[in-house]
Amino acid sequence: MMKYFYFTRSERRALLGLCAFIFMSFLLSVNKADSIQSSLPIELNTMELNEVRKFTDVDKKLLKRVLKYRDALGGFHYQEQLLEVYGMDSMNYHQLIGQSILDPLYIDEIDLNNISFKALLKHPYFEYELVKELFQLKRKLDRPIVASDLRGVNLVNEELYCKIAPYLREYNVE
Repeated sequence: MMKYFYFTRSERRALLGLCAFIFMSFLLSVNKADSIQSSLPIELNTMELNEVRKFTDVDKKLLKRVLKYRDALGGFHYQEQLLEVYGMDSMNYHQLIGQSILDPLYIDEIDLNNISFKALLKHPYFEYELVKELFQLKRKLDRPIVASDLRGVNLVNEELYCKIAPYLREYNVE
């Protein structure tokens, strides 16, 4: 019987080494592509739930809470807002901001002149008494409410105003 493929011992070793080299090169190229993809920062204001897996060092349940809070806010305006998410500790915060970016252009603006009482209550920065006072102010003014009008509301201090202002749609009052 004739052997079609007969290799000497040294030829088999060389062939095995060549196959191992090709296989390792393939694995390295796949890992390099994965690491390039995973090293790109993720934009938090547009991130979807299926992208949560890209954050390797952050708790997945916490990331879901981040998305839920982001949706309630209408987007994150600055990184420190992540600390307002329930369960966010400094370690997860630093890992998250190290792997992500925030683009404030993706924030959903609030039109105080056309939003309903119930819809405004869903925003984390607007508590019941504040919303009630804003709607009283709306009835009292004969022009659209602008962000600066909130400075005259008793329940709005400077800290709260700075949190709320980036979310408000501006109107030109003439």
